[in-house]
Parts: sequence; structure tokens; C-alpha cells
Amino acid sequence: MPFYKEVIDIVRGAPGVRFSCFVADRQMADPVSRFGSPWAAYERLAAQLLIGSIQPDELVCVLADEYSTPDHVCFETDVRESVNSRLGRLAVTSVCRLDSRAAVPLQLVDMLTAAVGSSSGRRLALPGRGLRKRNSHATCARHTAYRRSSLESIVEAST
Repeated sequence: MPFYKEVIDIVRGAPGVRFSCFVADRQMADPVSRFGSPWAAYERLAAQLLIGSIQPDELVCVLADEYSTPDHVCFETDVRESVNSRLGRLAVTSVCRLDSRAAVPLQLVDMLTAAVGSSSGRRLALPGRGLRKRNSHATCARHTAYRRSSLESIVEAST
């Protein structure tokens, strides 16, 4: 646990590091209902987030949390093509889905997103996970939320 808290503090102090996320309040505007399926909602919200976050001179490689989809869904290709088309240039070079338990960057993103969710008074339920009082995500979310005033780059966008 101390390791993750230290990583959060390092990221907080790193120049040029930005963090943005969507926290969807499903009671106000359910993206699954809006887009028709959980995987379509994930794809569309990911594309919207990238379009709003990528700077004009950036090329990005996207590491996305693994989300089970039917065989006909091409999340990686669809997100890359959607973002590049909307921005009118090559912005997303590749998209790769990973199990967040095997990727430290995605674990950090989970913790920062949980902090944003908790700071907005929402109980954040990630697919297959809940934010419980004693799990590592919750502990780090509280640590991040405590230091939130220094995390100027945290952006909350609710749909």
C-alpha cells in the first residue's frame, strides 16, 4: 500500500502529467441505455474522453482496461478510428486492452478515478469491482482525494 501512495504522490508532482476521466452517474444519464450495450458505452465514452483530452501536437498509445465483448466488437480498431477521424489526423497510434491487475498504470488510473468518484459523492462501481472501505483501491482513493487540491489535472466529466 505505501508503494501505491508514493506513486500517486510522484504522479501528482510530475510536470506535464495530466489525468482525465468520466464518472458516469447511471441514475442521471445511463450510458448503457444511451448507447445500447455495456461495450458500446465503454467504446463511445473512451473515444469521447480521448477526443477531449488529446492535445493538438500529441500522439498517444492507449492502454484500456480489459472489458469482455462479443467476438464481433473491435474495440481497439473502433476507438482508434473514431478518435482519429474526429480529430482529422493521426492522434491515436494504437489501443491495447489489458487486465488492470497486470498493469500498474491501469491500477493507478483506477485509483485516481475512484478518488474523483468519491470526491463527487458517488459510490464508484467499476465492472466486476466495488469500492469497499478496506480494499486497496479505496485506501488509495482516500489518499488521493485527501491530496486532491494538489491534483489540479483531475477532471470530472459526467454524462
